[in-house]
Amino acid sequence: MDLSWYDSQLKLWVRGARKLKLHAGLKQTERFLLTTTYINMFERYFDKVCEEAWSILVLTAWSFLLRVASEALDIVAGAEDWEHAWPDEVSQALWVDTEGYACLKLRKRKHRPRGSFMRRPCTCKGSTPRFCFPHRLAKFLRGVRPGTSLWKISSSQLLRRLKGLLLQQAAPKADLMGLKAFRAGMATEMVKKGAPLRFVAGLGEWRTRAMLTYIDEDVVDKVAFIEASCDGSDREDELGVNE
Repeated sequence: MDLSWYDSQLKLWVRGARKLKLHAGLKQTERFLLTTTYINMFERYFDKVCEEAWSILVLTAWSFLLRVASEALDIVAGAEDWEHAWPDEVSQALWVDTEGYACLKLRKRKHRPRGSFMRRPCTCKGSTPRFCFPHRLAKFLRGVRPGTSLWKISSSQLLRRLKGLLLQQAAPKADLMGLKAFRAGMATEMVKKGAPLRFVAGLGEWRTRAMLTYIDEDVVDKVAFIEASCDGSDREDELGVNE
């Protein structure tokens, strides 16, 4: 087991996580976090009663750990050559490249004034593509011209639908559901699966202290997950994430 990435600096950072949060006044309050189980439930529901755009929006926000209100609602269909040059009027674009990766490009992002480009791989592993984001996205984008808006859904509409469904299912703490539940939920789930903190911070493009306000503090406090982690390069494929 290679734990070389767990150096003294990271050890001190993890050990002091709670102190940092208290010092910065970032102590967490009770909240609701999404999980893959909830995301799959949303997909099934939206596939039956709504347009497919609702399911794709949910998967996009979840897969890319997006700040929903500012990063997920104004996305247009993109094209592979947009990775290097794209129309000036476009701020957020989504497409599937020739390697089968779902790609998202943001012109600007918090703490990243030059923007961001992210890719997510296929997660089927030989099973049904129903819940595989790149597969679903490729089908959804078939025939859609680059530059076309992918959905007309507001943050209030999305939150109302999601919270209503969770309340119908009597999900614990559903009344506390907010749109940060996507970003915080995905990050927390990855840490629970054994992903190194540095990897999760990089995937969500966080500053480390800011990440502490997202990941469930009980998970952060249980440093035992580190000793069960494998080398980061091995874990990326297992967790179904890339770059």
